[in-house]
Amino acid sequence: MLERTVTELRQEVVGATPMGSEKNVHFLTSTYYSLELVTLSMYRFICHKMSRFTILPFAILISLGMVLVACSDDSAPTEPDPGEDEVSVDVLGEVVADYNDEGVEGASVAIYDTDNGTPFDEATTDADGSYSLSFTVDEGEEPSHFEVEAEAEGFEAETETMSFTQSATVDLTMEALEMDVVVSGEVLEQLTADPFSGAEVAAYRDGADDPLASTTSETAGTYELSFAVLEPEEPEELKIEAEGNDYTYHTELDFAADLGHEIALGPFAGGFGTDAEPYEIETAEQLQAVEEDLAGAFVQTDDIDASEMANWNDDAGFDPIGYWDDESNDLDDPAHEPFTGAFDGNGHVITDLNIDRPSTEGVGLFAFVSEDGWIEEITLESASITGEEVAGALAGVAAGTSEFHNLASGGSVEGTGGAAGGLIAAALGGAEIHTSHSTANVQAEEGVAGGLAYVIGDNATVHTSFATGEVEAGGDVVGGLLGGIVDDAEVRDSYATSRVIGFGDQVGGLVGLNQGLVRDSYSTGRPTGDEDVGGLIGENHGDIIDAYWDEDASEETTGVGTGDDSGATGLTTSEMTGDAASDNLDGFNFSDTWQVVSGDYPALWWEDL
Repeated sequence: MLERTVTELRQEVVGATPMGSEKNVHFLTSTYYSLELVTLSMYRFICHKMSRFTILPFAILISLGMVLVACSDDSAPTEPDPGEDEVSVDVLGEVVADYNDEGVEGASVAIYDTDNGTPFDEATTDADGSYSLSFTVDEGEEPSHFEVEAEAEGFEAETETMSFTQSATVDLTMEALEMDVVVSGEVLEQLTADPFSGAEVAAYRDGADDPLASTTSETAGTYELSFAVLEPEEPEELKIEAEGNDYTYHTELDFAADLGHEIALGPFAGGFGTDAEPYEIETAEQLQAVEEDLAGAFVQTDDIDASEMANWNDDAGFDPIGYWDDESNDLDDPAHEPFTGAFDGNGHVITDLNIDRPSTEGVGLFAFVSEDGWIEEITLESASITGEEVAGALAGVAAGTSEFHNLASGGSVEGTGGAAGGLIAAALGGAEIHTSHSTANVQAEEGVAGGLAYVIGDNATVHTSFATGEVEAGGDVVGGLLGGIVDDAEVRDSYATSRVIGFGDQVGGLVGLNQGLVRDSYSTGRPTGDEDVGGLIGENHGDIIDAYWDEDASEETTGVGTGDDSGATGLTTSEMTGDAASDNLDGFNFSDTWQVVSGDYPALWWEDL
C-alpha cells in the first residue's frame, strides 16, 4: 500500500510538470525513485525491529512529508547564478575626424558579432568623441571576432574588426564627406541695372580672411564661384563680396550647395531702388548717396552714426537730399529738385546728423519732399541743424501728396533768418504728418517757429503727433506744436508740452496763428510774447473743436490771445491728468486714439509708456 501511494504521487506530480521541461521531469523522477528506496528501506528496518502497528503511521507521515516538500507547487529547482556561465565584455574608445583629429560628437557606435551580424550593444559619442560599450555572452559561445562600427552625419561609416577579447580599446578615425558648392548669378550696375563686367567676386566663410573661391564677372555681368566644403564644416552662412569702379558690395547668404545671387554694385549696400528691391542704406556715405536717385526706394538696414559727417563739405556737414531753390516759392518750379521716392528708416536711428548751412534755405535730412514722396520710421537723435530759413531736422519743405509717419527728431534746429520747425519746417500742398514727434529745441532768430513745424498749409494735415522741445523765436507766429496753420490745413489728436518764447505777437502753447482747424488736441506749456498770447492759440481766425490747455502749467487763463475762442477750454492740471482726463476732455477718443496715464497727461495710442 505504501509503495502504491508513493508511486501514485510521483505520477501525479510528474504529470503536472510543464510540457517540454525534460530537465524538470528527469530531476523529479530521480528524486521520487530515491524517496521510494529510502522510504521502503526505513519501513522494512523499523518493521523488523518494532511493531508495524506502532510505527506505520509515523513512517507514512515521513514519506508523505518528503514527497510534499520535493513536489510543492511553490518551490522550483534552484537556478544557477546567471553570471556564472556568462562572459563580460567591455569596449571603449574615441571617434575622431580625419581632417582635424578632434572628437566627433553624436556619432552612433555599435558592436556586432561578425559571424552572424548580431548586435551586442550601441552608444552615442560624447562631446569629446568618447564612447563605452558593455555586454555579456554565454561562456563557450564567444564569437571568434567582433566588429565595431561608427556612423555620423557628414562622414563615411568607419568599421574595425578584432579578435574576441573581454576588454579592448578601439579608436576610430572617420573620413569627412565633401560637398560641391556653386554660387552663380549676375553683377549689375546698381543705378542703371546694366551688366557690370570686370567686377571681382569672392565667397568667404564668415570671419575668414581667405576666400573659398573668387572670380571676375564676364562681359554679360555673369559670374560663377565653385568650391568644395567638408560636410561637417558646412557654414551656416556664406559671405559674398564684390568690388568694381570704387564700389564695394557685401552680403550674407544662407548656405546651400547651389546658390543663385544677383549683385547690385554701386553706391548702396544692395538693392536696385525698386519697391521690391529697395536700395539698402547702412552707412553715412550711403545715406549721402540717396541724392543720386531722388525717385528711388530706400531702406535703412542699420543704425548710422553720422558724426563723421560734421567735417564734410568744408565743415558744412551733410548735404541735404534734394534741392529747394530759395528764389522761387512755386512748389512746381522745375528749379526745385524734390525727393519723390520712398525712404523707410525701418526703425533704425541716425545719430549726430550735422548740417551747418546758415546761409541756405531748405535744409534738413531732406531739402524738399514732394509728389508721392514717402518717409517713415526714421529717428534722428542729437541732430544739429542750422539753415537760414525753412530749416527742419527731417525736411525743409514737404509738399504734394507726400506722407511722413512714425518719425522722431531730437537735438536742435536753428533758422538764422527765421522759419524753423523741430521735425519739418513747412508742410504744404496736401502733405500729411502723423504718428510722429519732436523733442528738438527750435530757435528762429527772426520769427515763425514751431516745435513740430513752423507752418502747415494748402490742405496739409498733422495728426496723432506731439512736440516737447523748447521753441523760441525773435518775431511773430510761434507755437509749441505749430507756428501757423493756413489755407484749410488742420491739426487733430495732437499735443504740445513745449515752453514757448516769442519776442513778438501771435504766440500760443499749441499754435501761434490758426486759419484752419484745431480739434481734439491740447497744450500744457507756458507761452510768453508781446501780444496775442494764448495758452492754446495766439491768434485764431479758424475753427477750434474740443481743444484744451492747462491753466495751471501755462500760467495762462486766456486760451486764445485774440480771435474766436469757441471750442477752447481751460482746465486745471488735476482735471487734465490721470483718470480725470477721460471725464473732462470731451471729444477725445480714449478707446482708439488716446490713452489715460496715471498721474500724467493723456498719451497717444502709439506711445510706449
